[in-house]
Amino acid sequence: VVFWGLTPSSPLGPWGLAVLGLVADTLLGLALGALLGPLGRLRGLGPWLKRAHERAAEVLREYPGLRRMAFWGVTLFVFLPLPGTGAVGGTFAGQLMGLSRTATVVAIALGSALTLVVFATLATVMGARAKELIEDPKVAVLSALALAFFVWLAYRRVKLALRRG
Repeated sequence: VVFWGLTPSSPLGPWGLAVLGLVADTLLGLALGALLGPLGRLRGLGPWLKRAHERAAEVLREYPGLRRMAFWGVTLFVFLPLPGTGAVGGTFAGQLMGLSRTATVVAIALGSALTLVVFATLATVMGARAKELIEDPKVAVLSALALAFFVWLAYRRVKLALRRG
């Protein structure tokens, strides 16, 4: 969306669209966080979500260092420009990792802001060439590999922290 700011017919430039995107992602995270209560009453899915959140929250209370890792993990998850890693995926990831709704929304806002700053900077500096670069399948594969590496690294750190605990 940020790259649409480069078209002559766009009323907002890349930075204006970045701010609009940040507001939209944050509001979507807030709305989804508010809807998690009613979603928790759905048969099948609701009890499963509640149990997963409660178990993860219990672990985070027992190991405070993991709370920071969970927060930054959700932030990184939202930051990565892969399908499904935006506000919707970040909301569910935060809940499954045991974060509070407030911490989840802050992580979504921070991850979204970082992504939008990178995209707006690329749009300003490189113009339309940056959009082509971001849509390149090789960049998507490298992003997926980076995500896999960070997940593996986080898994090792969590395992180590739990052993020390």
